Amino acid sequence: MNRLLCIILIALYNTLAYGQTCCSAGAPINAAFGIINNGNNQLILNLDYTFVNVNRLVSDSEILQNDPRNRSGQYILLKAGYSISDRWSISSIIPYISQSRNTFSQSESNHGIGDISILGQYEIIPQKLSFGAGIQLPSGNTKGTNSSGLISSPDMQSGSGTWDFIATIQWTENHFLIPNLQQNFSFAAKYNGTNNNFGDPQGVLGRQFKFGDEYSSKINWSYLLLLGDWFVIPNIGLNYNYNTRNKEQGTDASNSGGHWINLPLGIQFQPEEKFIFGAKAMLPIIQKLNGLQITTKFSFGFSITYLL
Repeated sequence: MNRLLCIILIALYNTLAYGQTCCSAGAPINAAFGIINNGNNQLILNLDYTFVNVNRLVSDSEILQNDPRNRSGQYILLKAGYSISDRWSISSIIPYISQSRNTFSQSESNHGIGDISILGQYEIIPQKLSFGAGIQLPSGNTKGTNSSGLISSPDMQSGSGTWDFIATIQWTENHFLIPNLQQNFSFAAKYNGTNNNFGDPQGVLGRQFKFGDEYSSKINWSYLLLLGDWFVIPNIGLNYNYNTRNKEQGTDASNSGGHWINLPLGIQFQPEEKFIFGAKAMLPIIQKLNGLQITTKFSFGFSITYLL
């Protein structure tokens, strides 16, 4: 029974929101902050890899052709979550980011450790309703350069250079409508700080830049299957994301922010009690953006989880 409960909850633990647009730095982790708390002082380690194809050129909601740019991102997230009691949990996410962008005239790639996140979570109703809050530290690089030796744009950096604040709430229903079906709803908000010295390696001059705040709501369904000695959990859901506009020198950036509705798909396998393996993909359904932007065309990834 303990193993069954753990499996059902792991389906929630590995749910991840993907980056939507070129106009955000760092890893796509704004809704990856849920902590599994089964009240057993358990440590859960998760290693997650995501590839994001950012090659869709959109003007408002119209998809354009013949974009001369080619862009992609790869993200490796190391997450640790620990249950202090049946009510309180903590987690931390350390991201490694690798991004590349090529045009007719220029190429650039940056990689390195991104902004580290720390979150505390309280179970209002154990294993059903929880609230979390935390911070994202300015640990990532903001001084990456392109092939011309100039500092890359903020969205191509592995870090933001700001202190950001996160809040999340989630509701989980086990055996929803039928046995072994789980429904999960979550909402996350990320309020980004302002980098007052972007573009200056010395951190004195430069320009003022702020990424738009991020809001993400998600509903997900997962179903527990038993195939031989393995537990198998397919899952499907809907993600809605809204980003406010970036600000440059205190003024809203015209080609930034907007609305995204995505379709996440995934499956997880547990061949033994301590290890869980997963695969996932994401396809955009609706992208209604502000102005002209390059945005996500598709994403896929893999994960491994260890329960200690």
